[in-house]
Amino acid sequence: MKKKIFVGPGYNVEQYLWMVPLIYGYAQKNNINEIIFEHEKDFSLIKNTPELNLILKNFKFKVIHKKKIFHILKSGVINIFLILRIFYSLNKKNILSTKLNWTFSQLLHGSWDQIILKKNDDENINFFNKIRIIIFCVYKYDLGKKLFNQNVDTAFLSHSVYFERCNLASLREQNIKVYCQAVTGFYKQKKNEDTSWSDINTELFNSYIKKINFINSYWKKRLIGKGSYQTANYSTVASKNHNVTEKFNLVLLHIFKDSPFNVIDRARIFADYFHWIEETLKIAKDSNEIWYFKVHPSAIKWGEDTKKIFSTLTKKIFKKVPKNIVLITNEYSNLKLISTAQKVVTFHGTAHVEAICFGQKPIVISRSPIRKISDKLYFKPKSIREYRQLLLSVETQKFKLSKSETQMGRTFLYIRENILSLTTRIKRLEYYRNDSIELINKSFKSVKKEMNNKSNVDFFINQGKNLSSNKQTHILNEP
Repeated sequence: MKKKIFVGPGYNVEQYLWMVPLIYGYAQKNNINEIIFEHEKDFSLIKNTPELNLILKNFKFKVIHKKKIFHILKSGVINIFLILRIFYSLNKKNILSTKLNWTFSQLLHGSWDQIILKKNDDENINFFNKIRIIIFCVYKYDLGKKLFNQNVDTAFLSHSVYFERCNLASLREQNIKVYCQAVTGFYKQKKNEDTSWSDINTELFNSYIKKINFINSYWKKRLIGKGSYQTANYSTVASKNHNVTEKFNLVLLHIFKDSPFNVIDRARIFADYFHWIEETLKIAKDSNEIWYFKVHPSAIKWGEDTKKIFSTLTKKIFKKVPKNIVLITNEYSNLKLISTAQKVVTFHGTAHVEAICFGQKPIVISRSPIRKISDKLYFKPKSIREYRQLLLSVETQKFKLSKSETQMGRTFLYIRENILSLTTRIKRLEYYRNDSIELINKSFKSVKKEMNNKSNVDFFINQGKNLSSNKQTHILNEP
């Protein structure tokens, strides 16, 4: 039986414009001529787009099922034991456990992820909704076994969080090669450990670290809102500078319902964003210093009322919010706040790298992709006790980095935003679930224009061929 490719749901036409040449190159190199889709609608996106249909005209296509509900219910009956095991295991202790089987830990994270997404602020969802989510996660887990039985050799997933995390767990278990995309970064997943789209190897880093003037030139552009990362530009340009003169510490919030589990770090000390902020608030109230909690620049675009969620959390913890705890919304620039804060705290993500670029040694909760360059550029506490000590520390000098360490951060940031991300190549406009149809259509037209360029199509075809060699783990946005 010939090998096949599985393309998971979640891609849109804009993504398919660059994904299809990539898949074509990969399939061509591996002598694969059949592609399997989970749902009819995903196949239709390609079938009804002439440019894509032309590329894949010699391929066979198969859709696993047109109506998924029967298969979900069937999976639920078959795996009632697994459903109950997940249901009774979903708690903070197990989410953070390093003793659980890796596959089962992923199933817990996928279910937890989806439950957080469906919550009304910080309230618990009801029993039936919780069971429904778990049943669908188990269905996704069963899907990986079905794909293995159909001789799928490689899977291309749109992401590695929410329900797709459960499919990813099963695909790994079946030794099916998996590639994911995030922030237009495209990368191969390891079997027993998560890979991030912004993971960097020392060889790539060393090829840029000595280009000091070049790297600093990009950093200067980014400071005025002209970098490659559009969220940072939005925060910098659309916000006022922070003119408060008193000393303060800064906690940079994430979008609470956006998944923190693109990479599962089982060595972290908090289960999720809610758990992290609850404990941080409890510690901050014992501090004599001012604590600013800054809303994520894209929270409204994502569709989240962070102010309401934060209010719910503070009411849960305090009778009256202490005067040293202040919520900062998007009237102020993230970068200006980071540059003037005494301590910078965040779960993970871009903000901690920006802090390093300012010579600040941030406190993070989850695994940092910059760790492969140096784990001395940030603090990652191993216990809540250590976390508390860091937050309440008055030794300001311990949170400062040297010039060479600061340059390491700026080099990493450049590579992350220009080499590991494909945004500048495909000219995608950044948008979120709450953005307008006009912006989404504008982004599609921009990407389509770039992918009508033969050199871009050839680039992705060749990248697909390179990925099949098993030597390349990330697509690099280089000529």
